[in-house]
Amino acid sequence: MGYRFLGIVTVLVLLALNTSGASAKPPRYIITGGELGAYAALIEPVEGDPFSVQLPGQDSRATVAPAHTPGLVYKVWQPFGYLDLVPVLDYYPESGLIRMEWSGDWYQAGRSTVALLKDVLDHALQKKAAGELEDSVIRAQLRDKHFPEASFLLRLYAAPGEGYNVQGSRECMRCTLLSGPIETFVMVHLAEVLEGPLVGPAPQVPPYAIEFEVLEPPSGRVTGLLGMYRPPELGRPGQFWLEHYSRDILYRETTPGFDAVIAEALERNQWDTAPSGRAHIDPESGGKVWLWLWIGGMVVAALCVGSAIIYGRSTAK
Repeated sequence: MGYRFLGIVTVLVLLALNTSGASAKPPRYIITGGELGAYAALIEPVEGDPFSVQLPGQDSRATVAPAHTPGLVYKVWQPFGYLDLVPVLDYYPESGLIRMEWSGDWYQAGRSTVALLKDVLDHALQKKAAGELEDSVIRAQLRDKHFPEASFLLRLYAAPGEGYNVQGSRECMRCTLLSGPIETFVMVHLAEVLEGPLVGPAPQVPPYAIEFEVLEPPSGRVTGLLGMYRPPELGRPGQFWLEHYSRDILYRETTPGFDAVIAEALERNQWDTAPSGRAHIDPESGGKVWLWLWIGGMVVAALCVGSAIIYGRSTAK
């Protein structure tokens, strides 16, 4: 958890610094709350916009906290990793105040920042009225990453504890594609899982990895690790670790709809591994297993050599 927290702080500090070089791509944000309610819209600054240079806006200035917090507030989120989201600031349009999430500092937004946010909110409210916005920040992020058009691979997680190398569909040995309506899997089942609370951690290693392949303009085809999965067992809900697994990382419980999609894929591929993952080596005990195998091999070799020597001497006589 400490490394994850340090990583988040590092990202947020870098976001607050000026970007270097005119070719740097401005960061993207997602805004929700206020008159949008649960609906979420993208903020896509272009070169020279206040948010493209620094947060909370290049022309904003520090101020003291208000005596009474204004009622209408919008929350701005910044993607962290591939699907994680970090809240970065609250914006109060009635007073033009901004509160930075990680520091608690207050700023008075400058004219350019106010104009940018007003334009963003005007367009977002128009899209909300037209039914063109997703109804949660998670779904907006999934749509922005083109996940409804992605392919998903379920693969045995055979070597925990040493990181994970994404292989993709080109090397699909003992793996299977998830089938069915992928948009439903992503925008309903996966979204519900990601919106759930973090629980755990869990000491048992998940037996499956879920990879994704998606065409993301302008980068082209992107392949990555969606997360690690452990099916439900003996009344315990399924478990999902976003992006990677280790003993100290919290997970989210899966939904019946999510589990059903995975179960269908497993039924199509009768792997010789128990769904509970008992056949997998624990990341902290794998080294011991190999040590004992090596010792056993050396003992067998020594016995063979000894037997050969004794046999040679007996025949010489």
